[in-house]
This record gives sequence, C-alpha cells and structure tokens, in this order.
Amino acid sequence: MDLDGVNNTATKQAQDSSKFELKRIKLLFNGLRIYSGSNLQAVDQFANIAGGTTSNGGLLEETWMNYRLFDEMQFRFGQDKVQFSRQFITPSTAQQFVDQSVVTAAFAPGYDTGLAILGKIAGGLVNYSIAGLGGVGQNTYRATTDNAFAARITVDPFGYVKYSERILITA
Repeated sequence: MDLDGVNNTATKQAQDSSKFELKRIKLLFNGLRIYSGSNLQAVDQFANIAGGTTSNGGLLEETWMNYRLFDEMQFRFGQDKVQFSRQFITPSTAQQFVDQSVVTAAFAPGYDTGLAILGKIAGGLVNYSIAGLGGVGQNTYRATTDNAFAARITVDPFGYVKYSERILITA
C-alpha cells in the first residue's frame, strides 16, 4: 500500500507497506492409472504440498478407484468430492475463475470417504450418483455408525456436457 504521505501528521508518520500473498496455490501430484483395459481406473491427488495442508491437517485431497461394469453402472470407492453442484465437481484446473461462487463455497459439502454407484444413462442424457459416506469429512474415519448419504441426478437434454468452464476460441 503506497500512502504517499497522505495520512502523515506531525505526531503520526504512516509507513508504506507491501505484501505478497499466495492464497490459492497448490502443488498437485495428479495421475490416472488404468488397469486391465478401461474397466478399472484410479486417481490420487495430493494438495497444498507447498502451501500447507488441507482444512483438517492432512495432505491427501482425493484418492479413489472406479470400476466400470458399463457406462450405466460404475462403482467408486475412496475419498472424493461429495457430488453437489456442477461447479463444485468440476476440477479446479478446468474452472474459468480462481474462486468458486459464494453459493458453492457456502453449501458444498467437501470431500468424504465412501462408496458410490454412478453412471450415465442414454448416452449421457441422465447422470446419477448415489453414495454412502463416512460423514465426517476429508482424511477422517468415523468411530460411530452415523453415516452420510448423498444422491445427485442430472438431466442434460442436449446430451452429455463436459465438466469444464473453459471457453475455447478458435479463429
């Protein structure tokens, strides 16, 4: 902040200050492993290696295995984003802006560990996800039998739309 002497008085001398802050930096080790054809895949993503830890102190942000019987029925086990809004489940590397909307930030449940059944019906016209979760949140395992459940159904009347906010301009 450059004050240029505006707030200086005989008794109080304002000092210029400068600040460099990296609020949204992450170093990601992200990969996709595909086993035995295209039916089994796994993802591991570690976040904030350079800038600290996740909100509960862990380094692990996302790790899951997905087994695809067919497009209409897949099983996913591990720690993943709880299926909420389109913006929340879009990867941060595919979003248009640095920050999510205020509504998404306020209501998105975050990451949790569990098992989900998901799929695309009619070529992506209808997408669904039904999950049983630990209910405690990221990098945490429940010590009681109180669990959380989440279900999400979407209809894309013009067919499947890729989860990306990026706009490609071609000339």
